[in-house]
Amino acid sequence: MHYNPEYISLINHASIFLENQNKENILSDPWFEGEIFNKGWRLIYQNKENDIKKILHKTKYIYLSHEHPDHFSVSFFRKYYKLLKKKNIKILFQETSDKRLQKFLEKKFGLEFKILKDSFYSKQKDLNSKLTLFKNSYIDSSLVYETRNYYHINFNDCNFEDEELVLIKKKLNNTSKKRILYIQFSYAAHRSNKDWLKEAAKYKLNNIIQIYKKLEIDLVIPFASFITFSNRENQNLNHFKNNCHKTSSFLLKHNVKHCFLNPLIQKVNIEKLISKNQYRSKINTLSVSFWDKRFKDNIKKFSPVDIKKIDEITINNFLDRIKTKNSIILMRIIRFLTIKYLFGDCIIYLSDTRQTYKINFYSISRIQNKNKASLHMKSEVLYFMLKEVYGVDTLIVNGRFKEMKSNAFQKLILALGFTIINQSDYGINFRTLLNKFFIKKLSFALTKVLSKNS
Repeated sequence: MHYNPEYISLINHASIFLENQNKENILSDPWFEGEIFNKGWRLIYQNKENDIKKILHKTKYIYLSHEHPDHFSVSFFRKYYKLLKKKNIKILFQETSDKRLQKFLEKKFGLEFKILKDSFYSKQKDLNSKLTLFKNSYIDSSLVYETRNYYHINFNDCNFEDEELVLIKKKLNNTSKKRILYIQFSYAAHRSNKDWLKEAAKYKLNNIIQIYKKLEIDLVIPFASFITFSNRENQNLNHFKNNCHKTSSFLLKHNVKHCFLNPLIQKVNIEKLISKNQYRSKINTLSVSFWDKRFKDNIKKFSPVDIKKIDEITINNFLDRIKTKNSIILMRIIRFLTIKYLFGDCIIYLSDTRQTYKINFYSISRIQNKNKASLHMKSEVLYFMLKEVYGVDTLIVNGRFKEMKSNAFQKLILALGFTIINQSDYGINFRTLLNKFFIKKLSFALTKVLSKNS
């Protein structure tokens, strides 16, 4: 049988470029510049513009796993949309009820989409390979790209349950094809203390081992963690991240065949990467050195923080968004029955304006007693949280706050975390509570947070 070589290139962070002779090349999650998550994250390596253009000239599809800005970068599309249109590059994305991302890119930049349904093999008319998308949680997704020789399993940030992994494995039904897993190797959000941060870092490594065994993976490519927490207010989150050396040593100890990649080594032959130990070891060693040097030498250049006024318009817009997606009556009942354990009050002190706010799902008010506050933050942070649809989600990821009382982080999630599911057209209402997928994912997420697991 004629052998068609396939190649892989790591472009940056969660952006992988898969290249084959059929020229059905897929670029994933392009984020190559700019600070994100409200001045909370920054890349530790910046790509050159000409290098990105060279990749795009060979790209047929861009896969966006979800709407977080390290996977869906608006600045990337603003910068390169003319080239994307000229090369007729299609966007691969999950099916969503609100079609928000799709409508934005279609209207703003005139881009075309191929929408993939959840857990469904869809053989596109102009695509000789198979694509399978698996939704995860409320906004995330993974992609299995089946080529002539391989299953490319892009899990990025996904955190699948055991029964979901069983389902995914059933889809990998061609036993002659090698399985390559692309997966995040360190935590990517706030944790309350050193012990929880250490536990989250350990969880990520153990999770790779579990998936490696359950899916019978042939090669792991750790990625999607090449960032620094970039704000003066979240530097504590950098202290216990898994670096590449620690990750590689752990995987080696557990006999997991793996290889880190880096942007300076392009078009890596996948068959050689899997079968040639010396070849793989050399690339892994070079890449571990490449990334860990940048983790270590990353310049702490903090963006200026603005003082923001928490005005009535911002407050009312926040509360109105909640009303449109959720049943206030139902939430009041749950709040009462749980004695404010669910949907309780979150009290926040603003360290720059010296104001204290009590916030819940139906009201926001100024109070005088600073000592009641469980969280301290800048006015800019609270303003962003209230103003943006994804504000609470961003706050949880960027960690730009200080906890003043025990379990303050969990209380924030229990009080306002429901706004995260509102982004995906779910809500706290009778219709959603009858949705088995919602209940299952909500229970899974709450168990993780309350048990401080992951």
